[in-house]
Amino acid sequence: MTKAVVYNYYEKGAVLESRISILNRKGKVLFDTSFASKDHEHGFGVDQAEWTADSKFFVFGMLSSGGHQPWHAFTYAYSTSNNELISIDQAVEPVTSAFKLFPPDSIEAVGFKTDINHQMKFGFRLSNLINHKKR
Repeated sequence: MTKAVVYNYYEKGAVLESRISILNRKGKVLFDTSFASKDHEHGFGVDQAEWTADSKFFVFGMLSSGGHQPWHAFTYAYSTSNNELISIDQAVEPVTSAFKLFPPDSIEAVGFKTDINHQMKFGFRLSNLINHKKR
């Protein structure tokens, strides 16, 4: 089974920035990326993370360590099928809320559709996003 490990940099009890590693069942690193910055004010820290029900995607939301764009819940999904990190913000729209996952691999959240005054709920299957990118 694939495992996600989130390493956090804390200050005053709060997560400021994070690094994420994805490991196979033998502990070999399949994917590793850091969202830390040198000054700990321009990176991102994970505040929500979970696997989809089918274990094909590790989804996580982050906040800016410097308080930049406090409305933005930067959201990503790691795909086990193609060892790739996908920005939900770039694929759909800027995410502004915590996400919810539904079996087998659906995500739902709120984001800006056209501008900061027009937030809308969106949802889709992560596997459809991967399949669409392959075309």
